[in-house]
This record gives sequence, structure tokens and C-alpha cells, in this order.
Amino acid sequence: NKDDIYKLVQKGPVLTINGNKAASGLASNLMFDFKTAYEEVTGKILSRGLKKIALYSPHSFKVNNELKFVHAEEILGKSGLKFIGAGTEKYFIEPKPLAGLCRSGRIQAVLCSNDLEALKLVAELQRNGIRVPEDVLVVGCDGTYHLDYLWTISFDTSKIAQMAVDLIVNELNEAGSHKVSVYQPKIYAPDF
Repeated sequence: NKDDIYKLVQKGPVLTINGNKAASGLASNLMFDFKTAYEEVTGKILSRGLKKIALYSPHSFKVNNELKFVHAEEILGKSGLKFIGAGTEKYFIEPKPLAGLCRSGRIQAVLCSNDLEALKLVAELQRNGIRVPEDVLVVGCDGTYHLDYLWTISFDTSKIAQMAVDLIVNELNEAGSHKVSVYQPKIYAPDF
């Protein structure tokens, strides 16, 4: 929150990551362009003819939705589609009900909050005899795992670190000059 950032900047330069506008006058900010990445990956999913798409986010759905999933939802909406939800919820927090819908063919692709959750889902799907990616396409986010059967939105941590250092150096050299840098994640989508 803005008050916390204000306290921090009193002690030295501060860098926010995906900070909000309230902090922009107090610190430099490194933004991740999730919008372009999620628009691109959703377009790739749709181009494969997959239209039954779900969200798997067992934690922090509000943050994941605001940063990531809302952009995929926008692309789906332009195609007249919606996410397949869990009852009244827009997303799934447990892999078992999701696997059941995948087994029945009601879900063809799943966007996951991160790669670890994607791998947990893949394990559950495989326990249920569902082949990934042949039966269901699973998409993670963070690029922790680059596997032949898993798509992910990948981050070059060396590039991100360099961008962060550049912003901090700028804060040290030009006090009061707060900059914004935007990092563009890449889509890792192996053919299968």
C-alpha cells in the first residue's frame, strides 16, 4: 500500500513489481506485460480449435485474475465464449472435479496460476487416464518447467534481474526520478 511504500522510500530507493498507480510517484516500477502474453496464449489455444477452457487457481485467484486471467477472458468474450467454471465460481481450486470434466470432454484446455499448479493438475489428469496434451492442453505460468507436454508463459529471470538493477541504479543516481520498465513474458508452446 502507498503508506508502506512511503515509509520504505524514506530509508532508500524502492522498486515495485507490478505496482499500482498510487505508488508511481514514490518508486520505480517493473511491470510484467501479462496482457499481451495471455492474449497470445489464448489465441493459440483457440487456433487449435479448443473452445472449452477452464481456470485452475487454488490460491490467490483475485490477484491471478486481475493480472492474468482477465486478459484471456477478454479474448474468449470476443469469440463468444466463456470459461467453464466450477459451479457458481469462474475457476477451480481442486484438481479432482476438473479432471472429471476433462474426462467427459467438457474441458479441452486449462489455464493454471503457475507451473507447479499445472504439474499438480497434470498428475491428477494422468491418474484419471487423461493424456496431456492429447486430450487436454494445460498451460502454466512462470516458465519454471519447459516440458514437451506443458505450455507456459515463461520469464527470463536474468533479463528481469537486469531490468530491476537498472531501475534501482536509476533511483540511486537520479533521486525523485521514478521510471517504469515493462517486461514481456514469452510463450513456450511446443508443438505436439
